Amino acid sequence: MKAFIAFSMRQEGVDSLFFTIRDRLKEAGVEAISSVSYHRSTFHDSGGWNGWINKIVSGTDYMTRQPLFGALVCTQRVLGRATAQMVEGFLAQGKEVLYYEDGAFAPVIRLQENDDEDWQTGWSLIVEKY
Repeated sequence: MKAFIAFSMRQEGVDSLFFTIRDRLKEAGVEAISSVSYHRSTFHDSGGWNGWINKIVSGTDYMTRQPLFGALVCTQRVLGRATAQMVEGFLAQGKEVLYYEDGAFAPVIRLQENDDEDWQTGWSLIVEKY
């Protein structure tokens, strides 16, 4: 299974955070894909934001017909519209959505809309408390 690791376009320290998450997921047999590199290599062929988001949420591998991504890992609690749409899509399909902070993963229960006009910080993750 592959996990899509969602970073904000303006987030700092993305590389080191990605390597940390990648190594943690590798222990569980999950391949991590960075949103930064995936965006660079696939966005231009997606027809815009909606097409790109749909590919991440619902896309399948041409050969295996398996989902491109079985899990979504968010690295920030407050989200912009694109990541919020991914979270909604993954949750609607019963795919795993996790929030990563301080070395731990927490399951995302739902998404809270704070201000749908704020495309950069209009949504927040609601995570399961342990």
